[in-house]
Amino acid sequence: MLTGRYLFDTAESVPHLLAMILADDLTPVRERRPDVPAGLAGALHTALAKEPDRRHPDATAFRAALFPFA
Repeated sequence: MLTGRYLFDTAESVPHLLAMILADDLTPVRERRPDVPAGLAGALHTALAKEPDRRHPDATAFRAALFPFA
């Protein structure tokens, strides 16, 4: 919603979309919207990390990361 585009907006079909979700890295938010604060972009990318151990440990931690931008 922040960029006005889907995370994987170049998928040509559902199977291609699923493959992209599993294998491809996300386009950085600031590549699409340079005006987004770096801390907000970082919080979002952490939340969307493919590896669970790289994500926020819980919703409270994610909320804390987002709070400065509320």
